[in-house]
Amino acid sequence: MTSLTPTQIDQAITEARAVGAVTSTVATPDGSVTTIDLGDGFVFDLVTAPTTQRIGAGRDSKGTFVSFNATDQNMIISGSAFALGAAVCAVSGGTFCVVVGAILTAVTVAITGSGAIRCGTKQLRVYPFAGGKVKPRCA
Repeated sequence: MTSLTPTQIDQAITEARAVGAVTSTVATPDGSVTTIDLGDGFVFDLVTAPTTQRIGAGRDSKGTFVSFNATDQNMIISGSAFALGAAVCAVSGGTFCVVVGAILTAVTVAITGSGAIRCGTKQLRVYPFAGGKVKPRCA
């Protein structure tokens, strides 16, 4: 699994802005929330604190995570992750493509691989930036 740096994440957001995928950025007391719309119903927020949004990101004691609710987990199980990744890379390329690819790979492996995790109504947290050192978990 690829380990991504905060600089790559910043570059990915810059590239998402360049292709018009960032729909808003809002400063909050806990950091900022950047909303990215990838089309086909895939909208997610990159945040600095845990979130109840459909797809979110944050930081906890284990590191930086991306979280997916039950709806998103089911979409990934059905094979939508491949289509999403292909669409993102066709539109944006560059670092944003690498970041989204790493996140989608981590969550797909967590949900469909050996020892697959099913979180029911809880969110699945994957840690795509930990280089495989932190296992996904339900939260």
